[in-house]
Amino acid sequence: MCQTRTVAGPTHVPTSIVASARRIGASRWIEEQLFEILGTWVQSTPQAEAKIVFARLSRHAAWRAAQWSAIQSEIEAFDAAVTTLPASPDVAELCDGLRAAVSAAERVEALRSLVLPALAESYAAHERLLDLASGGPARRTLARVRLDLALDQADLDALGDEPDDEARGFVERLGTLCHAATDLTASSD
Repeated sequence: MCQTRTVAGPTHVPTSIVASARRIGASRWIEEQLFEILGTWVQSTPQAEAKIVFARLSRHAAWRAAQWSAIQSEIEAFDAAVTTLPASPDVAELCDGLRAAVSAAERVEALRSLVLPALAESYAAHERLLDLASGGPARRTLARVRLDLALDQADLDALGDEPDDEARGFVERLGTLCHAATDLTASSD
């Protein structure tokens, strides 16, 4: 028997649907943040190769956000404005920390070693929680976005530069926030 609780919609919504709606909203939120952050980096990164990769990754984050938005529109019981939120204050702080990256090396290494792997793991955790019978649309979306993230990871890896001491220090500090966030799309409540 499913547990039920009331959440910004009809009464007695199964908890699994509530949790999935929150994860979908948190996924959209973080992808929108990545789109914005990467787009800003395109403008402020002088290195052509990194700029090209950031532009591509920004478009991919926008595409993934649109995929989550489409799923949200199918969940009539929930208002997207209510569920499109960071999964936790730690996730919002992680995005703020990511915005603080100054050099291309800091930006590439933060994405390559922290943010994209954590996001991929969060999506894998979401997929493991889905019910086979009712999780079809989210499951298909997760398969597509996880493949897209893997391609983004390959693009970052292809840049191949070893991070300098400054980039390693930045990523270490950001890593504390990333580890505090644990799951970038799971609500902390």
